[in-house]
Amino acid sequence: MPDEDDYEDFDDRPSKSQVKREMHAIRDLGERLLDLPADQIEKLGDVELINAINECRRITKGNARKRQIQYIGKLLRKGDVSLAHELLDRFDASSRAHVQHFHKLED
Repeated sequence: MPDEDDYEDFDDRPSKSQVKREMHAIRDLGERLLDLPADQIEKLGDVELINAINECRRITKGNARKRQIQYIGKLLRKGDVSLAHELLDRFDASSRAHVQHFHKLED
């Protein structure tokens, strides 16, 4: 019969729903990367990710595009997403970093 100690590890892991939410957030991040200019995408540094984004821009069919966006999310999960967040914050007009950057320019 299992002891109480056997179940302690289950509390430390995120729930299946939490894992799915995180995966969807990363996939949405990858989809937002499609809106960035090509010269900014080059700053990501991961050649496979850059190629996947460029390929997704060429795809116009619905299901094929969805699969490519999911592939981009998979590549983002493998690597570090902090650089992708920085790039999006730099170009997102509603982000705090974008506002601060323009305040510095105005001064």
